[in-house]
Amino acid sequence: MPLGYMLMILVMKVIPVICVIKVIKIIQLVMVIKIIKSIKTSGHQGRVYLGIQPNLVLVDPNYIKHVLTKDFRFFVNRGVYQCESDPISINIFSQLNDEWRAARVKFTNIFTSVKMKSMFQIVLNCSKPLEKVLEQYSRDNKDIDILEVMACFTTDVIGSSAFGISCNSFESSDAEFRKMGRKVFDEFSLWDQMNLFLSIYTPNLAQRLGVRNIQKDVSRFFSNPSRM
Repeated sequence: MPLGYMLMILVMKVIPVICVIKVIKIIQLVMVIKIIKSIKTSGHQGRVYLGIQPNLVLVDPNYIKHVLTKDFRFFVNRGVYQCESDPISINIFSQLNDEWRAARVKFTNIFTSVKMKSMFQIVLNCSKPLEKVLEQYSRDNKDIDILEVMACFTTDVIGSSAFGISCNSFESSDAEFRKMGRKVFDEFSLWDQMNLFLSIYTPNLAQRLGVRNIQKDVSRFFSNPSRM
C-alpha cells in the first residue's frame, strides 16, 4: 500500500470525525473564495457544479440587483433539497414555484413592521441570560466559546418568537431544543453524512430513493409540538 494511503487511513482513525468535517468545511470555504475571485477576473458571471448539476454564480452587483428585484420571478427556486416524506424539509427555502409563492404570501404577513416591533421585547428578554453568561465568563476570566453562546441565544429567540416556549438553552447543556439544534448542524452519523452527500450532489436520485437530509429524531421532535 502506498505511503500516502497509509497516512490518510492513520489520520482518519486518529482524528475524530467531527474534526474532519470541520476541516472539510474550511477547505470548501477556501475553494469558494478562490472560485469567486477567478470569476471576478474573467467576467460578470460563472458556473460551478454540485455533482453533475450546474449552478449560476453572479459577481457583478448590477446583475445581482436585477436578480433580486426586476427578474426575481425567474429565480424563486433555491435548489435546496426537500423530501416529501419529511415535512420538516419542506419549507420556504426548499419549496418550488407556486408552492413557494403561496408560502411567501403567508410569511409576508408575519414579518410586518408592527409584528417585528412586538418581537423586540421577546428578544430583549432572551438577552438577559446572555448578559449573565458573559458576565460570568468575565468574572472567571475564561475564554468564551462564542459560537456556542450565540447559538444558545439564537435558539432561545427562535423558540420564544416562533414556538412560544422558553428553551432555557443557557441553563442546561442538555436543553432539548438546543440539543436538537446542535444535532442538525454538528452531529452526523456515517449514515447521515451519506444522506447529505446524496441530497446535495444527486438530489434527483435522492428524491427517488426517499433520502432524508434531516435526522429522523430531529424531524420527529419538531413535527410533534407536544414534545417541545
